[in-house]
Amino acid sequence: MSNGQNAVEIPENHAFDVDVLEKFLKGVPSIGLKGNLAAKKFDYGQSNPTFLLESTEYHDGADPSQRWVMRKKPPGKLIKGAHAVEREYRIMETLGKVGFEVPTMHVLCEDNDVIGTPFYIMEFCEGRIVANTLEDVPKSDRKAAMFAMVHTLGDLHKFDPTEIGLMEGKPYGKLTGFYERQIATMKRTSEAQVAAAKGKLSQMARMDDLLQAFAANMPDDESAIVHGDFKPDNNILHPTEAKVIGLIDWELSTIGHPLSDLANFTLPYSSPPDHFYGSIDLSPDSGIPSLDELMQEYCKAAGRPYPIPNWKFFVAFAWLRLAVILHGIAARATQGVASQAVSGSDMMVLAESTAELSWKIISGELPLIAGDTSKL
Repeated sequence: MSNGQNAVEIPENHAFDVDVLEKFLKGVPSIGLKGNLAAKKFDYGQSNPTFLLESTEYHDGADPSQRWVMRKKPPGKLIKGAHAVEREYRIMETLGKVGFEVPTMHVLCEDNDVIGTPFYIMEFCEGRIVANTLEDVPKSDRKAAMFAMVHTLGDLHKFDPTEIGLMEGKPYGKLTGFYERQIATMKRTSEAQVAAAKGKLSQMARMDDLLQAFAANMPDDESAIVHGDFKPDNNILHPTEAKVIGLIDWELSTIGHPLSDLANFTLPYSSPPDHFYGSIDLSPDSGIPSLDELMQEYCKAAGRPYPIPNWKFFVAFAWLRLAVILHGIAARATQGVASQAVSGSDMMVLAESTAELSWKIISGELPLIAGDTSKL
């Protein structure tokens, strides 16, 4: 299996009836399943569990067309609007039709009677899923890999959501007011996570302070298709080339401010060495481009001016969003439905430390942090 695409036996809390799924897939012409179906679970996919499906007649990649990926909602009671595999399917199908680098989509199933939750099936892209710090990429390839990913991001942000049909029917998002809505969403989501945990999870200590600080420092409004979780390990790289062959994990995608994606991508540049996210190696021989180089490359790809004003806001908010995501994983862990075996208390510690980092950046307590901070 290629780098970062390891799959393991499906744990009991995520088990489903493979025979029923096999029968369903044999009714989907574009899939063309030969023989019987086998399934394993990928290491990645913390929010929406992700599985490797393959024909038992062509296992281990003997026939690449007989391998697929399934993304499904997790079991258990879910927060309204979360784990929206339906939205993932829609955005990836739409972008695939206009030539953007996403896996080919095969089918969306919203019928709970098949495997217990809605799911979709897409192409398996054989490639490399690398660490966010690129520590598993040869030094000589790191700059090219980072530039390939940031070019992909710039290309995404140049699509007009109206022109490619995302505003038809039920609009994919709103064209204005992204960060105002995000502030409200962070508040609503974190409160719902506390409620869902039924007394086993508290609110993050800095949450109220952060929401007030962001509301007081809003950037100019902009609108584009945003991935919502753009980072190296959501880019599938070509097996040997510095080229993105598939951008995955679109659960948080919407219409919003494009710089929210860029800020998320650059989080390793602002991560302290002791933070779980991992700070990026910016030593002279690391092969990693500086933050300035990366941001200039993005601005060229996206066709926007450089430098970017108010960069501190975007970085700090990206850390807050990550804190709320970690808080959600902690909530699911307390209910026993987290995608992977994690401790709710451990995840809460990570959520709190991440929220604290966001606060230090937006408040100015931490003006200089790991990496190139000239624009912070």
